[in-house]
Amino acid sequence: MISPLPLHDYPSDYDQAARLLDELSRNYLLVWGHARRVMNMRERLLGKLTDRELEERNLGQLGMAYHSIGQVEQAISFYQQALIIARELDDRRGEATRLGHLGIAYAHLGHDEDAIEYYQQALAISREIGDESGEAKHLGNLGLTYRNQVQLEQAIECYQQALVINRQSNNRQGEAKQLGNLGFAYCDMGKISTAIEYYQQALAIAQAINDRTVEEFLFGDMSEAYQELGDTTQAMVFAKRAVEIAREIDDQRGESYWLANLGKTASSGSHDEQAITYLKESIEIASEINEPRIKNLASTDLASVYLHTGKLSDALKAIVDARQISVSENDHTSALLHGIILARLNEVNLAQAALQEAIRYADTLLLKTPGYYSAKYTRALAFSSLALLRDSTNQATLMKQAQEAFREALANCAATGIINDILRLLSELHSLGDDEQLSSLFRLVENERNAKC
Repeated sequence: MISPLPLHDYPSDYDQAARLLDELSRNYLLVWGHARRVMNMRERLLGKLTDRELEERNLGQLGMAYHSIGQVEQAISFYQQALIIARELDDRRGEATRLGHLGIAYAHLGHDEDAIEYYQQALAISREIGDESGEAKHLGNLGLTYRNQVQLEQAIECYQQALVINRQSNNRQGEAKQLGNLGFAYCDMGKISTAIEYYQQALAIAQAINDRTVEEFLFGDMSEAYQELGDTTQAMVFAKRAVEIAREIDDQRGESYWLANLGKTASSGSHDEQAITYLKESIEIASEINEPRIKNLASTDLASVYLHTGKLSDALKAIVDARQISVSENDHTSALLHGIILARLNEVNLAQAALQEAIRYADTLLLKTPGYYSAKYTRALAFSSLALLRDSTNQATLMKQAQEAFREALANCAATGIINDILRLLSELHSLGDDEQLSSLFRLVENERNAKC
């Protein structure tokens, strides 16, 4: 058991305690998930330190602790205070570190442009002062934000640069993180087997160095990959493990994210009531800790489950909630679902508007990353839905566009789990009429998939 540090009323005692706590926080407490213990001890040092460098580190570490439990806005306040002191001290390394922390915080709030600006400032300083460790961290985080914006080629370039630096400096934690990040990017591009290879390499390192935070995210990421392969049993095992670790280390953000993943996976395995429970829990936590991106993703998946179970009014409410938050990587999906739900409710004009919006979002993403398979399937499903809603004059043209979009998507990625989800969405269009046209799309998807098996 870790006992509280003995703090008396002598200035030197507080400064000495801060030095000891720096070592404990950096190498043990935060890594092992004792964020609240760090917060309690460091808050006792506020206003008591005479050494400005120690004060800067204390504020920064407080920000990291609050950040790790999901209180991002409080973390930003501490990071900003620490940044002011670092600049006053002309501590360039400290300045870069706090700029990087601010970038992470704003990325978690969904403010990607602000995050990129902070990362680029931090990266420039780290390169200027020859801090390769800092350079690698900022490159990795910049890559994550590019990934959120679906600029996957730029993301991969950042990850690969960071990986080289981490390997050269024997930074095993950094190596594991960037291998995992590369896996995530390749998964988005439909190269799922490649992604799993990266995840497995990263997990071996994370477990060897006992880094619970990295281990949590790798189990979660592998869950998503196996779900896309159609192995929902293995995906559930990995997702549950990620949730367990998140709870053990008090990572509420991770808990919320992986609960959403559990919900999506449960729905893919036709366990819809279980999926609803997981997704509602995810949304509740995301709302409590102000994580709009996770709330958007979970609400979109919840709308999908309600759609598949015929609860159309609940589906509409969930998708409207989701679309109140803009998330670059998911706007095309939420607009598509919104359109399909409205079509099922016979709100034809509103449905057509949402489906056309989904196509515009998807086209924008494909200009950034031509290999982003999710956007390709969105286009195919949106054209299919529009064809079934439009009059016979436009139907032939729209159906031809749908067929071509499906061929492009299938050529990009035809993994079993993805195809199963697409066929499930296609089945929701039966009530719109013209079963002959819809059956032709089913045959196209199934034939293309079988040709690749």
